[in-house]
Amino acid sequence: MRRAAVSVASNIAEGYGRGSTKEYVKFLFYAKGSVLELKTQIMIAEDTGLLNETQTKELSDACEREISMLSHQIESLINRV
Repeated sequence: MRRAAVSVASNIAEGYGRGSTKEYVKFLFYAKGSVLELKTQIMIAEDTGLLNETQTKELSDACEREISMLSHQIESLINRV
């Protein structure tokens, strides 16, 4: 889960550092995939008893907010091109 969470921020930073909108958007999609990976791991953690229902809801909601922000950023950049 830590690796997926770190991957989100790392992909955003790497994409931004590439210097082109096309590359940035590509890495934002990678970041979005990492958030979805994290969300899946959160569900697995609940199924295996590592998280309770409240923790799962809070973390899943945070993932959904991040997905929404990434989606809006992607859409905004695509519309600029």
